[in-house]
Amino acid sequence: GGDPAVRASEWSDWPRLATETRRLASLWATREWRPCVASTEDGPAAYAPYELTHLQGSAQLSFPESISEAIEACSGSTARIASHAQLRDQILAELDRRADQVRQRLASLRREREGAEDAGRLMEDGRMVLAYSHAIEPGAEELRLEDRTIRLDPELSPQENAQRLFDEYRRRRRATEELPKLIERAEEELALTEEYRTYAGLASGHAELAQLRQEAAAAGALREAQPGGRKQPPAPKVSSFTAPDGTRVLVGKSAAQNARVLDAASPGDWWFHARDGRGGHVVARTGGAEPSTETLTLAAETAAYYSSLRESPSVEVVYTQIRNVRRIKGSWPGHVTYRNERSARVRPRDHLGESG
Repeated sequence: GGDPAVRASEWSDWPRLATETRRLASLWATREWRPCVASTEDGPAAYAPYELTHLQGSAQLSFPESISEAIEACSGSTARIASHAQLRDQILAELDRRADQVRQRLASLRREREGAEDAGRLMEDGRMVLAYSHAIEPGAEELRLEDRTIRLDPELSPQENAQRLFDEYRRRRRATEELPKLIERAEEELALTEEYRTYAGLASGHAELAQLRQEAAAAGALREAQPGGRKQPPAPKVSSFTAPDGTRVLVGKSAAQNARVLDAASPGDWWFHARDGRGGHVVARTGGAEPSTETLTLAAETAAYYSSLRESPSVEVVYTQIRNVRRIKGSWPGHVTYRNERSARVRPRDHLGESG
């Protein structure tokens, strides 16, 4: 009737009330529903399957195609925000746990490497035990020399003690050969985990986080949430915008998206990335031409924004043509080296959504 706060005892236009009541009741027969959302400055405030005429003076009315969209506009958005925050926190916590595990393994490998570097001394100790075997009493626990003391197994003969030292020397030598590869693999795994942590912090919505989690699980940075092994996530959608001069700018916001950006680029296109930072690859599709000053700035600012340096007031961004960018064989998608780069210092800004 116009004012939802009016009391029934104060109402006098009973014919109008009867008309509106019949109109609402007739919707069950006519099925002429008109989903409606009333919004104020604070956002969506109410929804109904009919026009909210009583709120016309205090709210802006919009008419979604379905009641489901109306419900989502009012209540689903809040739930999605909460779910988005919870999912982000969950992913970050899992990545932090994984990073801690890798750091512990890496520290253990490095300690083992330090021990392996002393392998040569074991060979010398074994030779000393053989050389002084005639002076070693049965059951002796050590051999004391001028420059060293060699620990012995009292239950072994001098020859057996020497062999034990030679065996340990060979074991450590084998470890020395394998450790560099194991350490390199662990360092790369830690870098990958930190890379995905950056992407999780930059993700702007629930859908991006869900996709990112799938990618991280497929890459081995996270454990698969569901049993059955790692599943290949669907091909990621790459975001883009068009610069004022018509140049299309592609923006990667995850490792898989970075790989897609590189796949879509031609050798003459220009690649942008925050120097000394983790994060997205940005490509300006100029077709070989030098990017205009404005396009260069927009691409560099976007690369700075979608990086681990986003909160910095100024970020140095390197850029070079795609022909100078090389993927690192055996590494994660989008992990590259580059040469012949130039650089620009810019303020991080997000230009996605500013054009088509």
